[in-house]
Amino acid sequence: MKVVFGGYREWAEGIASDLKAHTDHQIIHVRSKHELESTCLNEKNLIVLLAGWSWYVPPVILEKNTVVGLHPSDLPEHAGGSPIQHQIIDGLVDSKMTLFELNEEYDRGYIIQKCDLDLRGSMKDIFSSLREAGTFLLMSFLKAYPKYEKHDQKDTKRVRKRLKPEDSELTLEKFSSMTARELYDFIRCREDPYPNVFVQDKTGRLCLKLVGFKSD
Repeated sequence: MKVVFGGYREWAEGIASDLKAHTDHQIIHVRSKHELESTCLNEKNLIVLLAGWSWYVPPVILEKNTVVGLHPSDLPEHAGGSPIQHQIIDGLVDSKMTLFELNEEYDRGYIIQKCDLDLRGSMKDIFSSLREAGTFLLMSFLKAYPKYEKHDQKDTKRVRKRLKPEDSELTLEKFSSMTARELYDFIRCREDPYPNVFVQDKTGRLCLKLVGFKSD
């Protein structure tokens, strides 16, 4: 069975390497919307696996192939953009990675499987957790295919909007309302490669990076 893997983020690249090393499937790795469409539009009966994918998948690809994706939250909770950041800001540390079938609505397809996802530590730590959870779910899916179970998302939750670079600004109003822990989470979820937290006034912009956090 030909498998197309779509992913361009560092942790997704790691999943692609894991799948190539530990499965017998022919893995075609694509890293952009253009590459996905040129690989899949004239094909059918492909398995398409997406990890950290930011682009809309054309209906013709969804109709002719099995297209599944990873979403780093306990869907339908925190559906939509910037799920890691929204969860950390909301105070979550124990979450789920969800594998689901894609349809024409963002993050609304059938749920296939979930596993634990740890949101503690730096973004580097979280990326490692994303790779581990994503590899587990996709290898489990390939092993079960085509006899995998799925179920509908019965509850409809509010879809979160993707955070913008300007959302990383730490204003005096925000700062005065935060605990030390909330400030730590606000900064750590915006570590590289995301737009770092910054303070700005008429003299310029000061970017903030973490050294550490000690909890009493």
